[in-house]
Amino acid sequence: MTLVTLLISYATVLVIYRLRFSPLADFPGPRLAACTQWYEAYHDLVADGGGMFTFHIQKLHEQYGEPPFLSISFGAEMLSCVRIGPIVRINPWELHIDDPEFYETIYGQSPPLDKLKSFETRFALRYASLSTADSTLHRTRRAALNPFMSARRIQSHEPLIQSKVDQVCDRLNAEYAGKEKELTLNDLFGCLAADVVMEIAFGHSYNLIAMPNFLHPFTLSSANTARTVHIVTHIPWVVTLTESLPESLLMAVSEQLRPIILYRRVRKLMMSQNRRIHSDRNISGNRNGNTPNLEWREEQQDGIFS
Repeated sequence: MTLVTLLISYATVLVIYRLRFSPLADFPGPRLAACTQWYEAYHDLVADGGGMFTFHIQKLHEQYGEPPFLSISFGAEMLSCVRIGPIVRINPWELHIDDPEFYETIYGQSPPLDKLKSFETRFALRYASLSTADSTLHRTRRAALNPFMSARRIQSHEPLIQSKVDQVCDRLNAEYAGKEKELTLNDLFGCLAADVVMEIAFGHSYNLIAMPNFLHPFTLSSANTARTVHIVTHIPWVVTLTESLPESLLMAVSEQLRPIILYRRVRKLMMSQNRRIHSDRNISGNRNGNTPNLEWREEQQDGIFS
């Protein structure tokens, strides 16, 4: 009974603080959203099939973003309110600003900003620079990638990228031009991006742009996994669960976890083949030799999806 009383007291104090004393208390928005992130979770996990909170935010602007507008400016260490732009409170610790002109104010001269900790599990890549929440640690991890992102380095890859684009254009002219044949551009660009990135990162590709209808298990599982990020954001222990339980059990229990598991299977197979190729190169001493595009065999696909 004492524990229940403590929990109720804690929840009551927390709600009062978030509604009345939080630095964001004066910003407009749903009171329920100010009290708990479960408001956001409902729209991401339940409402209209899930993943809809991004679209719901626009409705909040229409409802709460009427004049006089509120915006924020950066002081020495904290936020202060000024009356210039449309803004709504979308959860206990976040504001959403519907004003493109305010972009430079936040990301231009402002001090480094930390991401929310929930972003660390969003793509199940906890140690990647993309997922790093702490701005100082992110800067350190990003510094290791900076040489690869320089204008000169990117320009050096232009012939490779152009050759892949030319292959796609040739295929579009041969298979689709003047014909009533449907083409999903998401699939096309997924294969093109994967081929370019793997060629740059590993020195070879799977020639995915030659796949029938531009469909391949890697790009399909990647796209399907991206659709589950809102689930992992609100329920981060799902990542730990998928890593600890047998894949066959998870796929039988939850259809929503299937894309994550399929993506891991494809990624594991492709990384294994990448290591084998580089090992063979080192043994033969032909590190600069040309490696033919790898082929995707049907038995590989059957092993992944079974």
